[in-house]
Amino acid sequence: CFSRSSSSARKATLTITDKDKKASTQVSLSQAGRPAAVLTSIEVSPASVTVQHGSKSSAITATAKDQYGQAYSTTVSWKSRDESVATVSGGVVTGVKPGTTAVYAYSGSVQSKDVSVTVSKVGVSSVTLDKTSLSLTLGGSQSLTATVKPDNASDKSVAWKSSNTSVVTVDNNGTVTAVGVGTASVTATADGKSASCSVTVNPVEVTSVSLDKTRLPLTIGSSEKLTVTVLPENATD
Repeated sequence: CFSRSSSSARKATLTITDKDKKASTQVSLSQAGRPAAVLTSIEVSPASVTVQHGSKSSAITATAKDQYGQAYSTTVSWKSRDESVATVSGGVVTGVKPGTTAVYAYSGSVQSKDVSVTVSKVGVSSVTLDKTSLSLTLGGSQSLTATVKPDNASDKSVAWKSSNTSVVTVDNNGTVTAVGVGTASVTATADGKSASCSVTVNPVEVTSVSLDKTRLPLTIGSSEKLTVTVLPENATD
C-alpha cells in the first residue's frame, strides 16, 4: 500500500509498505512529479536607456526565470551590440560616442530582449582664445590657442577662419600669418560656438637708407650712377 507521510511546496514523501506491513520504504518525489527547474528566460528593465557621451547610466535590472515563471539563481552577463557606441558592465551602460545601439543580458544560451541605447552628445558651451587682439608686421606670424569647454564635449574640433585673407591667413592649427597691411579678424568655431581675435598688420618700416658713395666729384658734362640701399630688405615701402 501507499501513503504520503509528508509534503512541502517542492516535494512529497511517499511511504511504500508491503502487504504484511512488515517493511516500508520512503521515496521523495518532486511536487506533482514535474521536471526540475531550468533557466528559460531573462527579463530586463527598463526597455531603453539614454546616456550622455562619456557618462554612465543607472543599472539595468535583469531577472532570470525558470519555466514556471519563478526567479532562477544564475550568473547573468552583459554584452553591447556595438562597443564603439556604448559598453555595458553589470547592467551599467557607458556612452562611448554619440549614436544608437543595444545591450542585452545572457546566461549560457539564454538571452534577454535587447535594451535600446541612445548616446547623446555633450555640446560645446564656450570657445575662448588666448588673445583677443594681435599686432603683426607684414610677413610675421603668431599662433592662437582655442580652449573649448566643457572638457568632455563630444566634438571639440576647431575650425579657423580669416575675415580677410588678403590681410591675414590662418591654418588649421591656429597659426596666423600677415600677408598684407590692414586689419582683419580671425575666428575659431567649435560646435556652433565661436570666439574672435582682431588682427592688425603693420608695414615693415624703413630703418636706414644709404648710398654707395658719400662724395662724388664730377666734371662738367660727366655723369655717374649712385646706388641706394634701403634696409630692411622687406620694408613695405
